[in-house]
Amino acid sequence: MGFEKLIRDYFYALRGVRFVNLHDIRQKLIDVSSGIFNTENYRKKLVTLARMHLCLECMLLIETHLKCPIESLQSLFALVYEQFVSVQSPLQDHTELCSRIFTFTATLSNTGANELSKMDPSTWRASLSSHTAAAMLTTTTYYSKMPIFPTNIYPTDADANVEKEIVHGISATSSSIKFKKM
Repeated sequence: MGFEKLIRDYFYALRGVRFVNLHDIRQKLIDVSSGIFNTENYRKKLVTLARMHLCLECMLLIETHLKCPIESLQSLFALVYEQFVSVQSPLQDHTELCSRIFTFTATLSNTGANELSKMDPSTWRASLSSHTAAAMLTTTTYYSKMPIFPTNIYPTDADANVEKEIVHGISATSSSIKFKKM
């Protein structure tokens, strides 16, 4: 009963926002209670629900931070849904949920790019990597309009009488080396 309710809840949530074709959702979440109880079927459906949950979390993150119009969100959700709910999804097992950070990369539509170009970024990240056969070196730099570290510990040098834009930055370098087991 609880599993069927979760399926209905996800179905109604996705139907309400009209981001994806409902027939596709029905195909992925067909009634698991019919027939003989099979643990493997329930595991597959649970992973499918987890994939859909990742899609919704990704959309909430995009909506919260980018404040995109609904048209841009609909096209982005189609891409997120295609990436995370497909057979090639990065999430293949429920155990990966706790130990992995998922990323989403998409080509932005012209309307989405125009909306983003009007906004000031709150945070930018730039990474530069170089590698050889045995080692990799990555330098990552973050720029933010908000202080990166707590201002009560690391005060900013901002003068209240001066009007200027302050961008905070931090850089981190990491390296990794591959070893062959003998």
